[in-house]
Amino acid sequence: MDQALPNMPAAVRAELDAYKKSGKYADEALPLPKVPVVLLTGTKKNPEFPGNPLEQDLKLELHRALLAKIPHSKHVLVPNSRHYIQNDAPALVIEAVRDIASHSISGFRFKNALNRSVAKNTPPLLHSADSFPCSIMNARNARLIRVW
Repeated sequence: MDQALPNMPAAVRAELDAYKKSGKYADEALPLPKVPVVLLTGTKKNPEFPGNPLEQDLKLELHRALLAKIPHSKHVLVPNSRHYIQNDAPALVIEAVRDIASHSISGFRFKNALNRSVAKNTPPLLHSADSFPCSIMNARNARLIRVW
């Protein structure tokens, strides 16, 4: 990776730098509260996109290292997606949200709202009134999103 980095476009180098910073922030957030964590990782490689195969390998390595530090976490690999998992594999995203909701105290209320939302083909609205603890890791840039 160190050998390839100088030959990558500036935008790719900047993104890799952002990954490192984001990973540092995630490390500083540990240990997480005892809530379910599901991480979706797009693993599709596109050799025609400069730096993508290396980027995908690095992302997978960083995600595995992060999840090794989070007990009872779940890692879902999405082979038909690189970036837009919500577009490429929406059923997996819905399944991950349902998985997290099923572990929550007030998950029943949330699951009912999610089922109504899916039936109407509209995104669910999550707000503090739902008051269920969960964490969702955004696989693209490793941002931790806590929903309470």
